[in-house]
Amino acid sequence: MVRSRTKQMIALIFCGLMMGCLLLQKRAYAIVGNAEKYSEFSQQDLDVFHSSLLQEENSETQKQIDRYQELLAQSGGREEKEELTTLRNQLLSLPKRDRFQFMISHDYTYDPNIDRARKKMDWNGDSIFNLNGTGVVDFSGRKTELKFETIYGRAWNWVFSERDFYQIGERLRYRRKHFRKTNQTVQINANRHNSKTVEIDKSGGKLRYDLGFRNTINHNLTKRLSWNGEVDFQKRLFVQEQFDQDSTWQAQASPALFWNFTPKTRIQASYRFGASRIRTKASDSNSHNISVGYFGRITRKSSTSFNIDYQRQVPRAFESPKVRGITLGIGYILQLTPKTQLTTQIIRNVQNTSSNAAA
Repeated sequence: MVRSRTKQMIALIFCGLMMGCLLLQKRAYAIVGNAEKYSEFSQQDLDVFHSSLLQEENSETQKQIDRYQELLAQSGGREEKEELTTLRNQLLSLPKRDRFQFMISHDYTYDPNIDRARKKMDWNGDSIFNLNGTGVVDFSGRKTELKFETIYGRAWNWVFSERDFYQIGERLRYRRKHFRKTNQTVQINANRHNSKTVEIDKSGGKLRYDLGFRNTINHNLTKRLSWNGEVDFQKRLFVQEQFDQDSTWQAQASPALFWNFTPKTRIQASYRFGASRIRTKASDSNSHNISVGYFGRITRKSSTSFNIDYQRQVPRAFESPKVRGITLGIGYILQLTPKTQLTTQIIRNVQNTSSNAAA
């Protein structure tokens, strides 16, 4: 009871600090556009953390394991031995995999100020339709996860049709556990993006190829302490002569440390170094990011996370800007029912950018 009250007080203090940051900010002229989003990886970590807690408490497998250990500790009769054999067979059997999966999603968005004009009289609205399809072939085995995915996406604009595009791609996912305490995850993706542009005839379009590779290794040092290493490489290639100077590549390396100081709470600290290069060398830069995060359970059906990120971009060319910023983020998940989930995000970002004026 004391621990639960302490966790609730910590969550309330975090929420109070965030609300104070939001209320003390200066007034500014708002421009309608995309809202600030919580970090994709932070949100994914919170989802995994919350789902693992729920599975641990509600899993039928955990109940079977507890019953199996109870029967092992007893020297029962014939009925107990038969139940022990049945439980052993159930725990050792693997669930049947769905080798083929397919998903289609569609969404509609109305943007009242798609050009991001400052004056309301200059606003232009447009309706955007997105269609996405994904097909998955699962080659996974008992100890290895291997999935091949095909991706298709298309976007239509009702008014500004020159913004239309379509894309196709492939993604390969690999995951395996090595030496009991080491997990490796590899993701390779290739994508072809075709969009309309005024520089090229309508029959062709602007072609872009995106290639990506990500390798993540996680190793458990102790029961409560683990480290994570990640290497990420992204290549964007324009094959047409009109845009070949816009080709870029980015690389990132990020070590992280995780400490589970209680079974239901976790603290992480990470550092990320990134390099961004363009063929013209006009906007080359290096970036540094330091992040500290907290994950914890508040109640049996709710979890929260709190992150502080410090970003710094160091220019390597005259035209590259110098950027410094701090981002505070709070995420909260409440499991209303077994099939209904409520997610709340609060983000506060402060950034300073300075650049050299053009001649």
